[in-house]
Amino acid sequence: MSKQVEDIDDNIAEVDDEQDFTELLKQIETLQEESNGYKDKYLRSVADLENLKKRSSRDREELRKLLISGFLEEILPVMDGFNVGLESAAKHPETKQVADGFQMVADQFTQFLKRYGIEELNPTGEKFDPNFHECVTETPSAEITEGAVVQVIRIGYTMKERLLRPATVVVSSGAPKTE
Repeated sequence: MSKQVEDIDDNIAEVDDEQDFTELLKQIETLQEESNGYKDKYLRSVADLENLKKRSSRDREELRKLLISGFLEEILPVMDGFNVGLESAAKHPETKQVADGFQMVADQFTQFLKRYGIEELNPTGEKFDPNFHECVTETPSAEITEGAVVQVIRIGYTMKERLLRPATVVVSSGAPKTE
């Protein structure tokens, strides 16, 4: 392009007539169009680079969440077994000190999960929500309204509002029917 600009400079000095001047104007227009094309390509490249950075950042975050959720899917059953053991130990007063120690470990694990945005779904008494709860059975209940969770069989978990595992629940079918 700089060679073309030099040619224009040389030609301006030699302009003798109107035809030469018109030819120079055409060359200027051509160079201006070419310059605009390069500018457009540059701006598109900058926009593409910004989009690539954003997409890469989103992909990294999604991969991180996927890895964490895979890890949690493996460790949550271990936590379930741990909680069953704690419930069993609570029924035996002679093991109270050991059970208290294990409860501290369970509390630390729960705090660890919360730091990473993982929350328990323990919906006892709440209205059944098929997006977050998995109903295994219904049972009549005079105390709990129809459609509300009577019992949580297995606690569910969410990670930053994304469901990792639904809570497995028993739902009230309302007051028992009298015939």
